[in-house]
This record gives sequence, C-alpha cells and structure tokens, in this order.
Amino acid sequence: IWMSILCNPSNPTGALLPRAALEGVAAVLRRHPQVVVLADEIYELIAYDEPHVAFATLEGMYERTLTVNGFSKGAAMTGFRLGYVCG
Repeated sequence: IWMSILCNPSNPTGALLPRAALEGVAAVLRRHPQVVVLADEIYELIAYDEPHVAFATLEGMYERTLTVNGFSKGAAMTGFRLGYVCG
C-alpha cells in the first residue's frame, strides 16, 4: 500500500484545487488501487474564490481517503490545536 498526501487548500498561499483538478487526481488513483490518500483539509473553511471540494466525496475515493481536519483554523481557535482524522 502506498499513501499520497493531498493538501487542499494549501498553506501559506491558500491555493485551492478546483473540482476538475481533483477529478483528474481521482481518475489516476482509480487505476492504482494500492494507493490511499491522506487528505489534509484543515483550511477548508478558509476558501474564498471557489467552494472547497472534499476529496472523499469524489467517485471511488471515500473508501480510500483518510481526512485530516480540525477546529483551530476555521473557527479561529488557534490556541486549542484540536484536530481529528476520519476515514
């Protein structure tokens, strides 16, 4: 098993991969069933230009994605450092 790390949106630039780009990544991963994804989506609530798309919501990616997120960034609770992983 291989793991790919996907940070979306990314820090410090705030660059956000649009749905089409994420679909392209998912299409490649569908051809490689041995690869799982660690999706770092901690900045999902700090996306302004276009809506954030959770990688696990794409076709065939739910079972292969571990999502890392938290409360400190989006809820402006930076001192708490409270996060979670689900998948």
